[in-house]
Order: sequence, then C-alpha cells, then structure tokens
Amino acid sequence: MRLLSAWAAAGLVFSAVPPAGRAGKSSTSEVRADVAQPGEDLSAHRIDSEVFGWSADFKEVGVVASDVTRGRLGEHRGEVFMLIFDVGSLTPKQNVQVHFLTQAALPHDPIPLDPISSWLWTIDHMYKKMWPKRPSKKRAPGAMAVTPLWEIGELGEGLCQPQLGFALEWKKEKRYQPHQPLALRASCERMRYTDHRLYWAKKDLAALMIRFDHGAPRNEQSVRFVVSAAWELGRPVRLLLRGPRGK
Repeated sequence: MRLLSAWAAAGLVFSAVPPAGRAGKSSTSEVRADVAQPGEDLSAHRIDSEVFGWSADFKEVGVVASDVTRGRLGEHRGEVFMLIFDVGSLTPKQNVQVHFLTQAALPHDPIPLDPISSWLWTIDHMYKKMWPKRPSKKRAPGAMAVTPLWEIGELGEGLCQPQLGFALEWKKEKRYQPHQPLALRASCERMRYTDHRLYWAKKDLAALMIRFDHGAPRNEQSVRFVVSAAWELGRPVRLLLRGPRGK
C-alpha cells in the first residue's frame, strides 16, 4: 500500500494536503466517538503496528503492521507486513508482506477497521523463532521508567510533523533520549496525538507504539509508529544553575 511502502522505502514522509491551522490534540474517546454512520461516506485509512518480539541479542525489533483503506461504501483493501527495525532506527530494514486484507462493500452495515492485534497470527513460528524475545506490557521490578515526550512541530504553510523523545530513569539516574521527527506531515488543524502502548524487552529497553490522527473524526486517517526507548540511546541529564549576570 502507498503509505507503508513509502515508509519501508527508507524515509519518505507521509503527506496530506492541509488547511492552515495550528496543532491540536485530543483524547482517544474524542477521536472514536464520532464515527461514520451507515449510508455516509465511510472512507478511512489506518496504518497500525505492534511489536511481536526482539532478536536474541536485542539489536533488532520485529513488528507486525497493517496498511488498510476503507472505501466510501465500506469496502476494505489492505495488506499486513512484518517489519524489522534496528533498535533506535525509525526506518525498517526488512519489509515482508504476509497477508492481504479484503472486505466487500457494506454501506448499510459497515465493518470497522480491525486493530493490528487481530493480525498477530500472521507472524508464523519461523519468524517468532528469529525474533524470540516477547514483549512485556508490565514494567518489571527494577526496570527503567519510560516517559514519552511528544510534540507537534509546525513546518509552515499549515503543515505539522510529530516528534518523539523519552525521559528515562534507571538505577536512580535520569537520561533524555532526544526527540526524533516521525515520518508524517499533515494538517496542523487536524493532527492530534491519540494514544500509545509501551512494552518492555528487558530492564533497559522498551518500545513505544504511538498513534497520531490527521483526518476528520468521521473519516479516520491515522498512523501508529514504533519507536525504541533504550537506555544506551539516552543522554545524561545535567542541570546548570546560573546566578545573576556578573556573579
């Protein structure tokens, strides 16, 4: 599909034609409360992603991702992929198509877009053996604390781009993992953070799956990115206190 293929092709940025405006944000409930109804324009587009494992040496992270478009009459067309990232990279180095998604048009009884959790079964045993370290949704005792720091930066001409960094704390030390721009440029007026999921690989490594929406609430347009949070990628936090000038 167009957007995920661009992502996998190393760094092309998703783009949408925007009206002018400023960056906004909303909660998950605000985005999902006002959905398209039967008989309306049911068009939507979702790129979703979920970590399924890390390599034995924790250098690579395996992700299952879907790129699905719903047409005006409710038909679904899309694909499911396995993506492999080096820890710390935002560009997948492997992109394997594992499943096609189709659904007939049902304008009077539209079927919602499936969450990516519905397609975890497409990652077969062979792939799971290659990336065998399973994610944990619960922070283990003694594991680093991870706080995502997201912002939506304005690029001009009504376009905005999300950026993501992390505040990390482990063994009574604090670090900052610098913000990185995510591969989405869209309307400042419509772009909003929606939700995120945080999973741990080990005590000093985690992954965040963060979603940004950039369409009208009735016609979802969303992308969920996977970003590694790693202690080794963080920078020590140092506070410098200055007195009045000349002292």
